[in-house]
Amino acid sequence: MRYEHTLSPAAAQSFKSAVEQLNGLRLEYLRALGLAKEAEQQSAALQSAIGQQLAIIEQTDGLPRSSKPYQLNAECTKLVGEVADRPAEPATASGYAGPALVPEVLVNGADHA
Repeated sequence: MRYEHTLSPAAAQSFKSAVEQLNGLRLEYLRALGLAKEAEQQSAALQSAIGQQLAIIEQTDGLPRSSKPYQLNAECTKLVGEVADRPAEPATASGYAGPALVPEVLVNGADHA
């Protein structure tokens, strides 16, 4: 059995106005959600393009291998990366260690001893 209760005209108008406002907010939310998704896609495309350009600069300028991807600094004037420290070279009293000496057994893979 179905029972219906008739609302007063004032209450009916109040509920109708609230439901219309709710439907308007839902539409506004869906539009904003679409705009946010579009902005997210544009952001991803720009980020990818910047990453590709940075990779080209990294290769063409012969930058040392970084343990993390190179990033632009805040001013967008430098690439910043993390590279391993170079081992210290032994120095002599004059500050020059001279050429590295290679044992003869390693020259051309032959044993000259």
